[in-house]
Amino acid sequence: MKRMWLLVMPVAMLTVQSPAGIAIVDFGPAGDAYADVPESYNNFSGTGTKSLLDTTGASSGISLQYEIYGGSYNYASGTARTPVAGISTNLTADRIYAGTGGVANVGEFGFTLTVSGLDPDGTCSIAVLPSQTGISSTWRVEAGAGGAAEYLQDATASTNLFEWKDIVPETNGAVVITGRAFSNLKWKSVGLSGLIISAVPAPLSVGFTWIGSSNVTVNARGMNVDHQYSLEVCTNLMSGIWEPVEDTVFEVKAHTWNGGEIAPYGFYRLLGQDKKIDMMTIRSQFIDYYTRFAPSEAEIQGNLDTMLADGTWADVDYANQDPASWPTTLHLSRLLSMAESYADPASSFYQDPVLLDAILRGLQHWLDYDYTNPNWFTWKISVPLYFLRTFVLLDEDLPPAMYTEARWKIFSSTAMDMTGANQVSLATKVFLIGLLEDDIARMHEASVVLWNELYVTTNEGIQPDWSFHQHGPQQQFGNYGLGMSAMMIEQGLYMRDTMYAPVADRMEILRNCMLEGESWVLWAGRMDISALGRMIYPQTQELKGTKLKGQLLDMIDIDPVAIAQYEQVLAPTNSMIGHKSFWRSDMAVHRRPDWYCSVKMCSTRVVGTETANNQNLLGIHLADGVQYVYQDSGEYENVMGLWDWHRLPGSTCDQGMHSLKPLGYDKDYGGSDVVGVVNDGTNGVAAMIYKRKLISARKAWFFGEDSVVCLGAGIGGTSLGPIFTSVQQAWLNGPVVASAGTLSVGTNTLSTGEWVQHNGIGYRMLQDATVHFGTVTGDWKDINSTFDDGPVTGEVFSIWVDHGVSPSNAGYAYTVYPRTEASDMDARIAADDCVILSNTDQLQAVESAERGAEAVFYSAGQLVTTDGTVIETDTPCILCLNGNRLIVAEPTQTKTSLTVAVNGRPYDALLPVGGFAGSSVELRLTDAP
Repeated sequence: MKRMWLLVMPVAMLTVQSPAGIAIVDFGPAGDAYADVPESYNNFSGTGTKSLLDTTGASSGISLQYEIYGGSYNYASGTARTPVAGISTNLTADRIYAGTGGVANVGEFGFTLTVSGLDPDGTCSIAVLPSQTGISSTWRVEAGAGGAAEYLQDATASTNLFEWKDIVPETNGAVVITGRAFSNLKWKSVGLSGLIISAVPAPLSVGFTWIGSSNVTVNARGMNVDHQYSLEVCTNLMSGIWEPVEDTVFEVKAHTWNGGEIAPYGFYRLLGQDKKIDMMTIRSQFIDYYTRFAPSEAEIQGNLDTMLADGTWADVDYANQDPASWPTTLHLSRLLSMAESYADPASSFYQDPVLLDAILRGLQHWLDYDYTNPNWFTWKISVPLYFLRTFVLLDEDLPPAMYTEARWKIFSSTAMDMTGANQVSLATKVFLIGLLEDDIARMHEASVVLWNELYVTTNEGIQPDWSFHQHGPQQQFGNYGLGMSAMMIEQGLYMRDTMYAPVADRMEILRNCMLEGESWVLWAGRMDISALGRMIYPQTQELKGTKLKGQLLDMIDIDPVAIAQYEQVLAPTNSMIGHKSFWRSDMAVHRRPDWYCSVKMCSTRVVGTETANNQNLLGIHLADGVQYVYQDSGEYENVMGLWDWHRLPGSTCDQGMHSLKPLGYDKDYGGSDVVGVVNDGTNGVAAMIYKRKLISARKAWFFGEDSVVCLGAGIGGTSLGPIFTSVQQAWLNGPVVASAGTLSVGTNTLSTGEWVQHNGIGYRMLQDATVHFGTVTGDWKDINSTFDDGPVTGEVFSIWVDHGVSPSNAGYAYTVYPRTEASDMDARIAADDCVILSNTDQLQAVESAERGAEAVFYSAGQLVTTDGTVIETDTPCILCLNGNRLIVAEPTQTKTSLTVAVNGRPYDALLPVGGFAGSSVELRLTDAP
């Protein structure tokens, strides 16, 4: 780093006491970016001269002369054009054209630009923004030290440009540029819509002047556009302590520092670092990141051996158009893995010319055939990212002509116009384009867009409860949430220690996303099914879990302040213990040292599930109170292909429903607004009024230290078949033992009060129930039509309660005891002091020494506990009363306050609003009413 030391005031000024100062940097005319004067011309031809203004509107002393020649017409107009962020904040809209006007074969046409008034002892950079498309034009610096450039036309990106850097002007301070083309049988023109000049005199001059006794103005001229700058102040002359006044200066333009430092310090210094150092750092860290994914050398050799002469593989389906899981991208995936080995110094294939030739042949084949897919994501995000990552790994061995062709065909669009995970993907694409084109402004713009997506919102994206929403208010931990965090972490790894790295507040949000959101749905290396969204297919729990563990490991490198927390999540034994209420996503997660339970619901506020691209064709009930209990993580792994999707664990469903396909992306809301969660940090309650078609039910779950009590009431409506409440549907793993002894394969009946135990989990049924286990045949294709491997067979264990056809005010009650052997069931039940206080359509409540009293009031009402305590509420709510702790949540998320009276003494709760509506509020019974 080049250091510029500035001594500007006497040491005696250090003793002056004054308010915090403001240092204003005024780079002046010689250091600014200049743009066209805002003028409009119509039917213009011939020559002209324009003075250029700096970004403050003052005359720059630089002029532009243009001379148009050739073609059948020449003109300029004032059509609006989008400014280029990071290059000039005052870019105007003037355009200059030279064209054939439909007349063929007029020969060469174009125009000559002469920039005058530059410092002959300095350098300049000139960027040209084209205004026409569909033509290949040659632009050249004719006078001044520069070179030729092939104009790459871009039909979709308004920010397309090319530039020359470090031009040394002629002795008269001029630079001459020509743009020319040749006509053909089509209408053609070559146009200019902007000219951006950054003039850099040879000497760098910095001066300081004082305004009053507390403010300082810093005037800097000649700052190099390829450098980033920062200002420091000496806060202790004797010790030589220097502290930053503010963050890095990204642009060479007027900039204000508000550093909060005491102004009357006498020593300042301006530090400049070549921005290209950051670019080299990013390239190096990018390669380090991706080469760790390099496959085995045997796999690379296999890819080489099986690649055909035209750069293809016989086992890749190049004709497939499936929108959900496009198998043709296997071609690009192999090329990326080959590039990882090519860039890996530890590989024997490092910079191997045979491997390079194969990679280039494979890339060129795709460019020649330009494979497409009806899913917009493939052509807008996934295919461009395959190409860009491969290109960065090839580094200087990437042929410029191939990049030019791919830039036009594969990633011509640089729009960043979406939200959430999709916006992060687009920003990643644009950042890599900037990296490959040495375009600092584009990299800066993309990094700002990228890190700006790290914010808490009640729209799509990161929610106040640290869940993640996409496709409307829909929980997407394992789909878009995991995809967004992957992009964020990947970019954080190769941007770290550069000007593009996220600032502390953005990193804190990412940290909370990972530790307070994603980590909670990871159990024993697998992801909870309720976090997978529509992505339900073989091995999906393990694949998503492995990705999440990798991301948490990477977070240690980019967020070292939270190493202990990441290591806690990644520890072999579970140390994340407690209860988590995701009130924004209608979901509860309960974690004990050796078991895990979740309940996923939906409401009129929250979309429960979705279908798209022929995925999740049977999943309409996935958020209808579905409850999973995990111990060793294998209870449900890949059993979904054998499920009866009318009987998902925990759900209450009409067995006569014909279609189980969700409504679409963002349409499958729940039928009631009375859905909520409450927790005291250790235990909690989840509850919902379930409505689907003509069926409704009150459903509640009470989570404790070693059990979960599940209650249902008010079940009724008109149904097409019998209504079942499913207690469990999981892999059969070992004997099934009931109160009366070991059960036989097939269908078995339990009477009220009996229990059944299987695979380490006991179930105490307080009404008649059915237990069935045995061999089941299913087909993954019924869930996701892209799977065509044929039927699958396995042994499944199920429990359900049959409420009959079109019941009225039916109910259920059962307790789940994880980590319980059959031989211990009687003792566990005898020792369980949990009492069901109420199970009606107005009130569901339980009480135990550990939990205290937990209740779901579906309307204003009263509850009397076993010791005679009277609890009354004036509105529907969910509450826990344990000792002097009263914790409440309002399930409709519409109230601003509620009152709970305990033994006649009222306690008023001011309820959270906005993004925190529905979250838990704690009151102390010792507080004044």
